[in-house]
Amino acid sequence: MVESERLKFFRCKQPQLRIDKYKCLHKNLINGDIDAVRLGKRIIISSTFTSGPRYAEYPSYFITMTCNSEWDEIKREVTPIGLKAEDHPDILCRVFKIRFDSLIDDLKERKIFDKILGFCTVEFQKKGLSHAHILLFMSNEFKPQTPDDIYKHITAEIPYENERPNLHGAFQNYMVHGPCGPYNKNSPCMKNESCLKFYPKEFRQQTLIDEAGFSKYRRTDNGRIVKKRECVLDNKFIVSYNPELLLKFGCHINMEYTCQTSSIKYLFKYVHKDNDCVTATLYNTGDPSEATQVVDEIRNYYDCRYISDDQLVVYGETSNVNDIVERAISHKSIFLGWIAVNMSYPYTRSLTYAEFPTKFVWKDDSSKWFPRKKGFAIGMLTHVPTANIEEYYQRLLLNTQRGCMSFRDIRTVGGTIYATYRDACLALGLLQNDKEFVDAIKEASSWASGSYVRRLPFHLEDDQLIVYGETSNVNDIVERAISHKSIFLGWIAVNMSYPYTRSLTYAEFPTKFVWKDDSSKWFSRKKGFAIGMLTHVPTANIEEYYQRLLLNTQRGCMSFRDIRTVGGTIYATYRDACLALGLLQNDKEFVDAIKEASSWASGSYVRRLFVILLTSNNISRPEHVCDRCWHELSDDILYR
Repeated sequence: MVESERLKFFRCKQPQLRIDKYKCLHKNLINGDIDAVRLGKRIIISSTFTSGPRYAEYPSYFITMTCNSEWDEIKREVTPIGLKAEDHPDILCRVFKIRFDSLIDDLKERKIFDKILGFCTVEFQKKGLSHAHILLFMSNEFKPQTPDDIYKHITAEIPYENERPNLHGAFQNYMVHGPCGPYNKNSPCMKNESCLKFYPKEFRQQTLIDEAGFSKYRRTDNGRIVKKRECVLDNKFIVSYNPELLLKFGCHINMEYTCQTSSIKYLFKYVHKDNDCVTATLYNTGDPSEATQVVDEIRNYYDCRYISDDQLVVYGETSNVNDIVERAISHKSIFLGWIAVNMSYPYTRSLTYAEFPTKFVWKDDSSKWFPRKKGFAIGMLTHVPTANIEEYYQRLLLNTQRGCMSFRDIRTVGGTIYATYRDACLALGLLQNDKEFVDAIKEASSWASGSYVRRLPFHLEDDQLIVYGETSNVNDIVERAISHKSIFLGWIAVNMSYPYTRSLTYAEFPTKFVWKDDSSKWFSRKKGFAIGMLTHVPTANIEEYYQRLLLNTQRGCMSFRDIRTVGGTIYATYRDACLALGLLQNDKEFVDAIKEASSWASGSYVRRLFVILLTSNNISRPEHVCDRCWHELSDDILYR
């Protein structure tokens, strides 16, 4: 509901709100372009809105890596204390994360599949071992174009045991499916006497892509066999893999080729399970009337909104509402099934909802819980954000309350039925009574203002952002930008007018002054206290990043030039000013290291050393180091 109201606000404000840089507006004004509708860009979804994914690419490879509980690092930790790997999920997760990071490094740095752009996500299963899904986006020159290109990286055949015994051992342990089908009709992958994964596959002399966009890998009838659970299997039961990755990581690591539009929705649904919709629009970029398409991000967000299965009832559009309601009543949810069992069997009432799967198993086909006959499982309640207030407190209670036979029982503590789940949590001692916070706020209000931290935006000269209506006149926009200064320009203006303010840095300014939005000015602070915090700037925004460093040091600046002034010298860039002020190192140690290494190492080694220094982000001025060491870096260039 709150999210919908926020999106409605953005929608209603679209005719009034546009955004552009001041210097761009000023340039258009000089050129006589005063139609605001044609300038800037529309604010579709504001930066304050915390959703709205953007993505557009086609992957070439899809890799699934599953944790192996037999890894040496895991056994080394759990075996000496007499436990099994599943008893320590923390160790499993940590070791898997280390191995997973190593895989990503190999894909990016070693370039096993040539030049790629990688996208990955880790999924922790509700049961079983954690695994990662990775989509690899190849550069255009390295995208697979022929079956031979695919076969170069992906195989679905049994390797020669005599030639590569280590690979054959890893393959036999992790990359053989099943067995299922005629060998084991009770396999978990079997349904209606057929394998859900479509094993056994057909023999095939070469790799090809079917009409649906899925790969059919080469599986020759070469007579090679492998044994698994006393069954003799051939290439029909082999899961596709990359030999190099399998040999290095020693776990189930499935690799698939996918570059067809028909398989994109399946892949992204699999990797991003929160989104279950792909929306695409085609238009002719050569047509002037379609050259500037307006992207409606609000509609895109609604179109791709995902609602989990515990929030709705699925039904056909031609269904009768009465039938839908009756079916929803007869086919209970997992949660209502737990309540129903507690009503029927008193011996279950000693268990919490989270403990219930240790003794019972849920069957989807009958929508009921049944006593567990074998195996073991633990329950994990789904995450609920604190914004969903009642559901959040209900989740707290479900971890404590036992044998609830109604929703009212969940809210019952000591025989008292509380009106809300939050009140029940408070009575049960799951929440503190917050008295100390109430007292602290009342005490502070007697002497302090309502805000302690003041965010301080800043910008380069004439780079402040101006928000304006699309029907506004550009001349009016520019005049208003001059008269209504930004917070940063207001700081500079105060320093020009009042000498006593020039002892403060920009971050210290809110301790003595208060910004008033209605008048766009700083005023002397009469009461309270606040500190300033400069907005974050990533290192990729080079000049803004160094400007931010200076603003934490420079005092009483009356112009942008003053920010770059150190010891009476005006520097051309903010980075040079930072260097002169000693905020950056002069890189002398890196120059000395390269020159020293060149006295005993080859030119190739020295260049690799320089690259390592660059990627470590420790060099302040890479071009300066390169100019000082170009002779050493190109020592063997004439011989290559």
